[in-house]
Amino acid sequence: MNRRNVTPAKAGVQNNGLDPDFRRDDDFHQDFPLLGKTVVVTRPRNQSEELVALLKNRGARVVVCPAIKIVPLMSASLSTGLKSRLAAGGPLCDWLVFLSANGVRYFEKLLGRSRQCLAGVKICAVGPKTRQAIQAQGWVVNKMAPVYRSESLLKVLGRVRGQRILIPRGKGGPKDFILRLKANGAIVEELPVYKTVFVSPPPRLVKKRLLNGVDAVLFTSPSTVEGFRRFFNNNEWTRVFRSAVAASIGPTTSRALQRIHVKCMVQAKRATAADVVKALGTYFQRNSSARSLKRPSGSGMLA
Repeated sequence: MNRRNVTPAKAGVQNNGLDPDFRRDDDFHQDFPLLGKTVVVTRPRNQSEELVALLKNRGARVVVCPAIKIVPLMSASLSTGLKSRLAAGGPLCDWLVFLSANGVRYFEKLLGRSRQCLAGVKICAVGPKTRQAIQAQGWVVNKMAPVYRSESLLKVLGRVRGQRILIPRGKGGPKDFILRLKANGAIVEELPVYKTVFVSPPPRLVKKRLLNGVDAVLFTSPSTVEGFRRFFNNNEWTRVFRSAVAASIGPTTSRALQRIHVKCMVQAKRATAADVVKALGTYFQRNSSARSLKRPSGSGMLA
């Protein structure tokens, strides 16, 4: 049996004594550290495909339970304001800073065909996913900050005094980075191009599944934390995290969890889907004695 061709579904096959390449349980646990674990994904459904695939490829059973959705801000006032700046001539700004892939997607829609305004504009991205989204538009990324931290962004941008910096972002996002830029002499303009809204509670059967016990709940932003918390009363919330570990994509999300007293938590080293899944797998490998490993009949997705 080829090691690379072994899948979680094959983990339940019993050795008949005739296959010399049959692998031991320990081997399967190395390749499928989430084997038998039920993991809840809280990010928007239309942005969860990669995360779900990564989890299932490591043996997890996945419950998709979106806590938020992303809504574009394409109001006439925003479009008119942008067009008036374009009519003035010259580049739109000195620096265009994208904090997320969502900022890229919705800024591009707002920009429409007026891409000439980006001539001469330098672009900074936060994280590899944001960089990929920018490059997918055919734009050049001049600098990239590995994570969304003020110190990291300021270091990457360098001297900003007198620089016009435009930041397309979600409405109501954290202000720390903006304030630090202004304190360093930058001329900063925020451009809200989308907003995050909370969604209705999950269907009754999905909520029942959560309350009956899951192994992990995966959060990708502070808003997913707040949105998921809204689904439960205090007793239900305690019940969910009596058995589940919270998996956080980064420090900002971890702080949101700490504010609502979630103690059992795993944090990714880098704010990527792959890293948070890796961190979760490492956690369960190190704590395999805490709960007995159950073999799934197959990995799947509940909606």
